[in-house]
Amino acid sequence: EEQFYVIWPLLLVLLLRFGWRGRRLAVLFGALAVASAGLMAALYRPGIDPSRIYYGTDTRLQALLVGAVGAVVFTRRGWWRGAGSGRAGSGRTDSGSAWLGPVGWLGLAGIGIVYAVAHDSSAWMYRGGFLLTALASLALVLGAASPSTSPLTRVLTTRPLVTVGLASYGIYLWHWPVYVVLTPAQTGLTGWPLLAMRLAVTGLLATLSYRVIETPVRRWSPT
Repeated sequence: EEQFYVIWPLLLVLLLRFGWRGRRLAVLFGALAVASAGLMAALYRPGIDPSRIYYGTDTRLQALLVGAVGAVVFTRRGWWRGAGSGRAGSGRTDSGSAWLGPVGWLGLAGIGIVYAVAHDSSAWMYRGGFLLTALASLALVLGAASPSTSPLTRVLTTRPLVTVGLASYGIYLWHWPVYVVLTPAQTGLTGWPLLAMRLAVTGLLATLSYRVIETPVRRWSPT
């Protein structure tokens, strides 16, 4: 992820400088995503520790590239927005983007299924499962970003989910050290009580991180 943050902007600037735009970029990123997924499938061996391909930049780049394809294709001006299209929360519906709501629900359902049945040692995840998960995630993002008001956008704009969304990166960063430190041996808890403690501590740390670190950094200006 960090490698992507450093290298990708430079690569993108270089491609744009040489005239790569729109469809060419989408095809390139899509091909690279498929290649990354193919490399993961080729390297996977059942019964052997999959850490190399689980953490490898080359094999996990597929998810970031799927997002890049979505960014190129679906932010092109006029791609789904028609004249006078409404925006989420405005109470207006643009028929040209109404299809994004159902797509978002399908993405949410796909992510839910993966969450329920997948494990990091599931063979099928390394044979296309991670790519399908990335596509489901993109579908959910598109549904959430639709300029039309839909049941999905109304659900996702409720205050509890918006609050979680604002702190989501902090939650993502803090949950792992919390899980490592707050073990059954350290806490004497298991099951739901342990989960509740971990979630509470993660939420507290993420809130502090959001208010003390993330928000001041975002608002900082050199002038």
